Amino acid sequence: QTARLWALDTGEESRRFSGHTNALESIEFSQDGKLILTGSFDDTARLWEVATGREIRVFKGSASPINSVAIAGDVMATASDDGHGNVWNLATGQQTNRFVGHSRTVYAIDLTPDGQIAATASEDGSAAIWDVLTGRRLHTLKGHRGAVFALDVSADGRQVATGGQDGTSRTWNVQTGAQEGQYDRNASWIKAVAFTPDGQTLVTGTWK
Repeated sequence: QTARLWALDTGEESRRFSGHTNALESIEFSQDGKLILTGSFDDTARLWEVATGREIRVFKGSASPINSVAIAGDVMATASDDGHGNVWNLATGQQTNRFVGHSRTVYAIDLTPDGQIAATASEDGSAAIWDVLTGRRLHTLKGHRGAVFALDVSADGRQVATGGQDGTSRTWNVQTGAQEGQYDRNASWIKAVAFTPDGQTLVTGTWK
């Protein structure tokens, strides 16, 4: 229920962000490092000021736990158990769009650095690429056998990586939706994926 900020040089807690009423599932810094966005099983996302710990805004898109949050510029997005992704304007706090198309829980969401494209990963066995402005699904990424638990958009916004219940991680072209790579040497579910900043290496985390 609580987010904590730590000083890496001293190992000391420097700030605490309290307000959620259930477990935190996701947390992200803004690109300038001045804001923190949290997503919780209390069905809300909350925006915080790093310097003071002040809660700036509460976002509530639906009565459903939030599994993942993403932030890019003035755009933020959430993914939730109801199978939807929601998009918000940070400056106004207004919900600007909803991604409708997945048939089961959306476990993960991410944005390209310019905030124009979103990617989602779902229990329905697919990932998807979306136009943030219109809410239109641009590509459905199919190939995983079973739920897709994790995804990450590369720093240049050109690729998305996914990880799933089938023990594979895959990379996809954001513009075309084509699969570009597949990595199979995992005997367990892949629950986390991340690109290095240069996009040349992928790290994965497994259930076991």
